[in-house]
Amino acid sequence: EVTWASDHGITDTASPANAFQGGSWSYTLDPNAPAAQLLITEFMASNATVLEDEDGESPDWIEIYNAGEETVNLQGYSLTDDPLVPDKWIFPSVTLASHHYLVVFASGKDRAPADGGELHTDFKLNRSGEYLGLYSPDNPPRVLAEFSPKYPEQRRDYSYGLTGAGGTAYFIEPTPGRANAGPTASGVVEDPVFVDPDDPAVKIEHGTYDSPIDVAIVTKTSEASIYYRTDPEGRAVSDSSGALYTDPIRIAGERGHAAVALRAVAYKDGYLPSNVVTATFIFPEYVLQQPRNPDGFPSEWGNSSVTSADYELDPRVINDPAYSESAMRALTTRPSLCITMDIDDMFDPQRGIYSNGNREGIQWERPASAELIYPGDHKGFRVECGIRIQGGSSTSPWKSKKLSLRLLFKDDYGPTKLRFPLFTDSPVRSFNTLVLDAHLNLAWTHPDHGQRVRGQYVRDQFCSDVQNAMGSYAPHGIFVNLYINGVHWGMYGVHERADDDFAASYLGGRNEDYDVFKHDGSRLMSGTRQAWDAMMGIARSGLSGLSAYERIQEYLDVADLCDYMIMNHYVGNTDWPRHNWYAARNRVLPGSQFHFFSWDAEHVLKTVGQNSVTKDDSNSPAELYNRLRQNREFRMLFADHIHRHFFNGGVLYVDPSRPEWDPDHPERNVPARLYMERIEEISDLIVIESARWGDVRRPNEPYTKNDEWQAELDWLVEDYFPRRSATVLDQYRDIGLYPDVGAPIFSRNGGVISPGFSLTMTRPSGTDGTIWYTTDGTDPREYGTGNVASGARSYSSPVVLTGNTTVKARIRESSTWSALTEAEFTIPSPFEALRVTELMYHPPAGTDFDADEFEFIEIKNTGAAPLDLTGVRFTRGISYAFPEGTVIPGGAFL
Repeated sequence: EVTWASDHGITDTASPANAFQGGSWSYTLDPNAPAAQLLITEFMASNATVLEDEDGESPDWIEIYNAGEETVNLQGYSLTDDPLVPDKWIFPSVTLASHHYLVVFASGKDRAPADGGELHTDFKLNRSGEYLGLYSPDNPPRVLAEFSPKYPEQRRDYSYGLTGAGGTAYFIEPTPGRANAGPTASGVVEDPVFVDPDDPAVKIEHGTYDSPIDVAIVTKTSEASIYYRTDPEGRAVSDSSGALYTDPIRIAGERGHAAVALRAVAYKDGYLPSNVVTATFIFPEYVLQQPRNPDGFPSEWGNSSVTSADYELDPRVINDPAYSESAMRALTTRPSLCITMDIDDMFDPQRGIYSNGNREGIQWERPASAELIYPGDHKGFRVECGIRIQGGSSTSPWKSKKLSLRLLFKDDYGPTKLRFPLFTDSPVRSFNTLVLDAHLNLAWTHPDHGQRVRGQYVRDQFCSDVQNAMGSYAPHGIFVNLYINGVHWGMYGVHERADDDFAASYLGGRNEDYDVFKHDGSRLMSGTRQAWDAMMGIARSGLSGLSAYERIQEYLDVADLCDYMIMNHYVGNTDWPRHNWYAARNRVLPGSQFHFFSWDAEHVLKTVGQNSVTKDDSNSPAELYNRLRQNREFRMLFADHIHRHFFNGGVLYVDPSRPEWDPDHPERNVPARLYMERIEEISDLIVIESARWGDVRRPNEPYTKNDEWQAELDWLVEDYFPRRSATVLDQYRDIGLYPDVGAPIFSRNGGVISPGFSLTMTRPSGTDGTIWYTTDGTDPREYGTGNVASGARSYSSPVVLTGNTTVKARIRESSTWSALTEAEFTIPSPFEALRVTELMYHPPAGTDFDADEFEFIEIKNTGAAPLDLTGVRFTRGISYAFPEGTVIPGGAFL
């Protein structure tokens, strides 16, 4: 109803437009008026082949049906996967005629054209089940159709929606944009489980075995039939391609089939089949006998450029007494990642991804099962995923027979993320993708012998380790045995990909909010380029002035850039910065800045004297660094970061009096310690790598651990690491990035102290001037002016510390300041005696706790004095604050 009241007291309900001629009017909606009869009649949460969008991709989709007799303009209506945010994605001005259908892609691409173009929501559908609703444009919005609290688990290429009888069902033959018809299924079969035939309550897990085992297969769905396969071809098992399960299966290794993948699926009439479940059983004795031509594998790889296949574990390495024990340890004490997939998807000349390694894009992505198997009782993971070839020059074509791979976790195959604590040195527990790194440069498979003899396989990960140790961000990684359909494929590095998901995981926010660049500023991987171009515009206008320096920090984290550049300078990266880097910035979150991440850093640690401190390539982090060097404040900041990392036990610290690597005193050479931690991780795996790929370029004499690999390692620990830090420090001095005035030396570089501790400060040899310091966390040098800060004090006698204190000090000699010496001192807290001593997760039946299924956390006061826990709280995992008056006596539990 529209009502208009004029200034003269005349009401006109027939011509509301007259309200604009000098009166007032109101627009009222009757909350009881009937809404448009719009329905969500069908959707697909795992679309692989049913429907493509304008980009040639197959995203999720939602079908809307107008059941009313009138055409509806959908402007203001909304779709959502969150009932708390009903207007998550809003329709543009598009019309839907009576008894017509409209398909909206749930792709996350967020496209809402009003010209008849494809509609894409800003969210995707969860294959595991979630809320889905259609809302009216009212204020507040009214639900018109919903699946609440969530729709059930979905399956690939099956749709779900409304039946003609008014119920819901799965549709065997999806009908986007048409009336639902054809055969339906009322539910899904529960996944098969592998169990002990003698005790079905005991699960049989994938793993490493030294003798054959018997496996039974069960499902919770009654009257379901189970089908299985154990052949090396890896094809998806079905009721037409698998054997019907009737009795326990004997799983045993043999030469040529040493890692057996058991795949099973369950069927029942009127139901959708279960997921295919895979478990791989590795028999190391037979792995070491891996032949030249394993059963079921092709003798040649490739399409336009064919190459002979390579599978054998070289017996000259495996049977050598110097390596046989290491080879067995590699298989039994190191993790294994097993890939199972249709062998034609990997090697077929036309569609195989390995045979067409230089092909890119989602059309060269294939389904696979991935299992991480740890030795012993450490639980790994099993997940359905996508797999592609990863890499650039290695794939063009057959520069290397050993190709890198990438695993992608998306609901086309299984879960949308891998949720697993894969890297112990990282807080991130979920991943969109993982790279399986074969390593190309300075590796035994490279075409150039000069590179092959320098093979170490840890250089790239070491560079990431250094950047992470500096407090910055770079991909975390581990090294594993890789199997493809049961054939050992060598040692691979499994690490993060520094994409938008990586950035969001470490810097916060949503991955779709990130601008990501790779290799140079013209290669945009996701987001927009406005912020990058604005940042480069500021840099190229000159950065010597303070205002320009502050303005560029609206876009760039200059402190993080310092660490990133120092790492690359130290390792002497010669294949950078013209490419081999990632950069990311959250364009939505206020105050976000670009960060740079190490990537593909293999051409490093090559010569002690390598000078990279003036390297410069346009549109790269090095251009930013070199332009920032014009600025006095940046030079001071860079000097501070140099001092932090090269002195006082920092990441690049080497004791100048005893620089040689000594495993009994790793603190004397910190970069060597970081490197040797990776070397120890692969010390057995490198033997398997030697047997698998060491002969690919030198068939008559494989590259081995004790020859070329050990010789390069000896040079690194005896020559490179002892001398490199001092060399780079001198290079910085030569270009004025590290001052000649030495920084103060503290009698102790931080740590736990007793109240009343006396800190002394001294000048390094050859340095005069005054030591200025603060104890309130501020810089003794005034930012911008270079003067002594108002809160700084000159050092004349030991500084007595009575509480938690951050001490910062510099030496000023004439007008030149030293780099900053900084240390944090803490007084012991009474809560240091508090320990978490026991956890109970999912108590088994029959325990004292099963009546209420208690889970618990036990804590203990390990000290002698009582502890008042008032205000102490758990902040992760659970949310709990101890109430006022909670006290634990000394030695007691709670």
